[in-house]
Amino acid sequence: MSTPVPTTSALYPVRLREDLARDVAYAYWAGPHAEIVKRLPHVMEYNQYHFSATDHGYWPATPTVGTTVPSSWPLDGLTEVRMSSMAAGLRIPLHMREVFLDEQNVFEHVLGHQTGPRGGRWWTTGHDDTVGHRTILLVRRRRGVSGRTFRAFVHTRLGPALHAAGARDLRTYALLPSR
Repeated sequence: MSTPVPTTSALYPVRLREDLARDVAYAYWAGPHAEIVKRLPHVMEYNQYHFSATDHGYWPATPTVGTTVPSSWPLDGLTEVRMSSMAAGLRIPLHMREVFLDEQNVFEHVLGHQTGPRGGRWWTTGHDDTVGHRTILLVRRRRGVSGRTFRAFVHTRLGPALHAAGARDLRTYALLPSR
């Protein structure tokens, strides 16, 4: 696919409960918790990415770019949800009571970040289980840079460059500000 498909999506970085064995927590997240989420109306796709317990980055530290995950916030995974529309995305919280109540069974922390209407781009045809290795690159907009300029960079410069370099199952998102 050479032309990206706009999407309305949300990303949820998660940290697992420390009192659960990692394999037990991942099994619960992939099983009972996923089944609850999949019953939500207007969810077109629900993906989970379980991160390594030890590999949290492989770019060298630089003075101008934050490249390491702070030890105070290790991420154990990320949930990606694609919705049928922005209006549907705004209605989903009305149906999420069961999801919210179940999160305490597996997660210590969950942070939700949503795109604006059509604020994501899918450069490939969808979730590809043959990829084998995934890299999730989170890029934050620098203070003083407009949201429009940042979105243009992510969707018209970074995404096409990664796609041209052969990235598989590529998605880019410009998330709404959290404050």
